[in-house]
Amino acid sequence: TNRYDVFATGKDGQLYQKWWDPAKMGGDQWSEWAPLGGQLVGPPTATVSGERIDIMGTGTDGHFWQLVWDGANWAPWLDLGEAP
Repeated sequence: TNRYDVFATGKDGQLYQKWWDPAKMGGDQWSEWAPLGGQLVGPPTATVSGERIDIMGTGTDGHFWQLVWDGANWAPWLDLGEAP
């Protein structure tokens, strides 16, 4: 709620997150980039439902990977198998 999240694959292959929350960041500041791990090739895909965020992307192993924010914590990366 009232927050923006940006996700990107870094040069090192890790997933990174940056967010802007006017209530917590002084109204006009973005956070620093925070590493979320993983080893991705290409950009991630994010979906949001309520406070849940699902991030998906193709790993360097050719598998499709998912990372979930439940509104309080990031769950461990989940291997969804080989990408099509």
